[in-house]
Amino acid sequence: AVLLTIFVADALRFHYLARPHIFTTLFAVTALWMLDRDWSGASRSVWLLVPMTVLWTNVHGGFLILIIALGFLAVSALLRHEAHRFKRYAALAVACATATLVNPYGWQLHRHVWEYLRSDWLMRNIDEFQSPLFRQGSILPFEILLILGLICTFELVRTRRYHEALLVVFWAHGALTSARHITIYAVVAVPPVADQLSLLWGRWTQTSAKRSVMGTLRDLVDDMRPAARWTSIWVPVFLVLLACGAWGVKWPADFPPKFPTELMARNTGLLNGAGRENARILSPDAWGGYLDYKFYPNRRVFIDGRSDYYGPAILKDYISVRAAADNWQELGARYGWQFALIPPDWPLSRALKRSPDWILRDQDKVALLFERRPKDSHAGVRPAE
Repeated sequence: AVLLTIFVADALRFHYLARPHIFTTLFAVTALWMLDRDWSGASRSVWLLVPMTVLWTNVHGGFLILIIALGFLAVSALLRHEAHRFKRYAALAVACATATLVNPYGWQLHRHVWEYLRSDWLMRNIDEFQSPLFRQGSILPFEILLILGLICTFELVRTRRYHEALLVVFWAHGALTSARHITIYAVVAVPPVADQLSLLWGRWTQTSAKRSVMGTLRDLVDDMRPAARWTSIWVPVFLVLLACGAWGVKWPADFPPKFPTELMARNTGLLNGAGRENARILSPDAWGGYLDYKFYPNRRVFIDGRSDYYGPAILKDYISVRAAADNWQELGARYGWQFALIPPDWPLSRALKRSPDWILRDQDKVALLFERRPKDSHAGVRPAE
């Protein structure tokens, strides 16, 4: 359990960001745990999933994970010829699906999610919707969990645990087609993997003598298992200390690893100066959300990570500007950026250095900060070096 938990934490690491999807990870773990307990022994507490679905829907679009899980539970009950379970999970699925309509947009939210996921352009151009790159980054924990999960599906089907097998296969496919689903696959796959590895361990060590190394480890694990099943008060205590532990540090402190924190600190006066109360800032989408937070409500940032709201037209403009395409100056005039905070490896950074319309105010290894030159100050001015 400890080893697999470390693997899951590492698999989730690339998506630990200050964005709403972090709540989907929390709700997915909670919902799947509640469903697993209810499958083992029916309880009225599982109906708490209905109000939880309302909250989940109004926080992030990942509520579909719960509807999918309930669908697989109903299918599993059908395959096992268990009518009472089928009726229970079908009714729960209908109740939770209806609860998703309790949001400011009603069914239009579902239409938005459907159109977003069907956009071929968005799926091809947004990094987190691409297939994982197995030769880049720390992908090994996911690769190990993927292999273990697919191997375990054979045993899950043999023991008629169809819903777990369906969840593992479905989210394995999802993770292979879109890197953002790695987090959900890890959450879904690890419990049945851990269960199967425990059974394998028991079969492997059952004939070992008590005084042998394997026999000693087996007995040690057996002695520790009952106590490990209990919930400890130290878990919530640790979480409270973790939440309150950043003494003297203002939230948020979890800027992206390559966010120009020091450059921003040096130029706060410039960005917040008189006459710049409504300045528009060009920045990478990975930085935009943090700039939104820092300068809210006055600044307009182009763009942040809400790609589903911008749509292909604006995102195409963003890609053209970033690449310093032929129309980048036209787009700059249309959107009216007064500042550009961009990485030095963007082709646009070289174009802005050569342009007489922009002044290079500051730079470091992470970013360059440009300011648009006033229209009446062009005469006799050389481009930024």
